[in-house]
Amino acid sequence: MEWQTNKQLGIRVTLGIMAWLAVFDLLIMWIAAQLPVSPLTFVISLLVLGSLPVFALLTYWLVGLRGSGYMLDRNMLTIVWGPLEQVIPMEAIERAVPGREVAGRLGFRGAFWPGLWVGQGKAEGVGPTLFYAATARREDLVFVVTPGLAYAISPAEQAKFLEAFNQRKAMGPTQKVEQTSRRPAWFDWPLWSDRLAWSLVGLAAVALVLLAGVLAWRFQGLPEMIPLHYNLQGVPDRVEPRAEVFVLPLIGLLALLLNGSLGGVAYQRQERFVAYLLWAGALLVQALLWVACLQVVI
Repeated sequence: MEWQTNKQLGIRVTLGIMAWLAVFDLLIMWIAAQLPVSPLTFVISLLVLGSLPVFALLTYWLVGLRGSGYMLDRNMLTIVWGPLEQVIPMEAIERAVPGREVAGRLGFRGAFWPGLWVGQGKAEGVGPTLFYAATARREDLVFVVTPGLAYAISPAEQAKFLEAFNQRKAMGPTQKVEQTSRRPAWFDWPLWSDRLAWSLVGLAAVALVLLAGVLAWRFQGLPEMIPLHYNLQGVPDRVEPRAEVFVLPLIGLLALLLNGSLGGVAYQRQERFVAYLLWAGALLVQALLWVACLQVVI
C-alpha cells in the first residue's frame, strides 16, 4: 500500500527560496556591473559563485521531495525519497511512534523549513534518526524504530498509516527481507574520499581565486595600456587595454574546468595516474598564470 506525503507546501517554499536566491544573484550582479572593477566586485563575484552549490543542493532536495512517498506491506516499509530508497523489514521494526509522543530534545542536522525535514539527528527516547519527512511539525512525524536507528517519516494520513502498520505488524511477514539502503552509484564513488585528488583540484581552485582577487585589487592602479607578452629580448610585443588582464583568470578557469572534468572521467575509468596528471596540469597552469600576473602588476 502506498502512502503519500503532504509535499506541496515544501515544494512551494523550496521554489521560493530558489527564486529569492536567483533574484539576489541578479541584483548583486547588476550592482557589480555599475561599479568600477575593485575588490568589491571580486567579493560580489565570489558570492554569486558560492550560491551555485547552494542552488544545486536546493534542486537536489526539491527532486527528493517531489518523488517522496512510503510503501507498506506485511514484509517491509519502503521509504522513497527521490533517487534514495530505504527498505526496512517489518520484522526489524520494534514500534512506530507518532511524533506527539516524542516530547524530549530533538537534535537535527540537515534541511529544515516549512514542508521539508530531511537529514539526520537524535531524538530523545528514540535514538539516532534519519528524517525523510515533508513537514516542519514534530506532531506530523512518525518515528519508525529499529535496533540502533529510527526513521522519521510523515505520511499524509498519519492515523490511518499507524492503523495499517499495526495490522500488518500483527499479521506477521510472509517472506524474509534484507534491510537495504539504495542510492545512486555516484554517492559511493571512491573519488569523494581521495585526498590527493581534492588537494590538487583544491589548490588549483584557490590559486585561481587568489589570482582574480589580486587582479581586481590592483586593477585601478594599472596604466590604461599594459604589456601582456614579451619577446625573447624581454621587449613587450603585445600591448592591450588593461581590461585584457582578466583573460588570465579566464584561461585558468577554462583549464580547471577542462582538466578537472577529464580527470574525473579518467578516474572513473580506473586510470588514476592519468587523472592525477590532468589535475596537476591544471595546478601548473595556475602557477604559470601567476607568473604572468606578477609581470603585469609589479
